[in-house]
Amino acid sequence: REMTSGDNTYNAVIGILKRLNTTYLDLCLLHWPGVSRVRHDSKVHKDKRAEAWRSLEKLHSEGKVRAIGVSNFETRHLKEILAIAK
Repeated sequence: REMTSGDNTYNAVIGILKRLNTTYLDLCLLHWPGVSRVRHDSKVHKDKRAEAWRSLEKLHSEGKVRAIGVSNFETRHLKEILAIAK
């Protein structure tokens, strides 16, 4: 899935849980740190990463996802996430 707003991230995982007929996922990753068809220097990327990460934290706190993480993120992206992570 393309990185979208936090609500979309949350709802996408809820939809996956329903389709899999399960109450939780063992792991959910943000696969890519950017938004397609948006200039690479746009602030949109940073905002969407933060929204998506907050959604994963919410899913984790609700017990819907046991572990959360990222892949394909650069050091600067990780520093952004760490700055807002709970």
